[in-house]
Amino acid sequence: MCGARGNSENTQIEVDHKDGRKDDLRVSDLNTQTFDDFQALCKACNDKKRQIC
Repeated sequence: MCGARGNSENTQIEVDHKDGRKDDLRVSDLNTQTFDDFQALCKACNDKKRQIC
């Protein structure tokens, strides 16, 4: 289920860092990141986010 669009029909779901700019050192560290630092997005939404971040 895409966290942005709310559907999953005919989409590829990807796991994405919520911190798209990667400027939070805690999130970048495998030892300190948490499940809540990630979100499920469909490929289309994740591609759009990458253009912005």
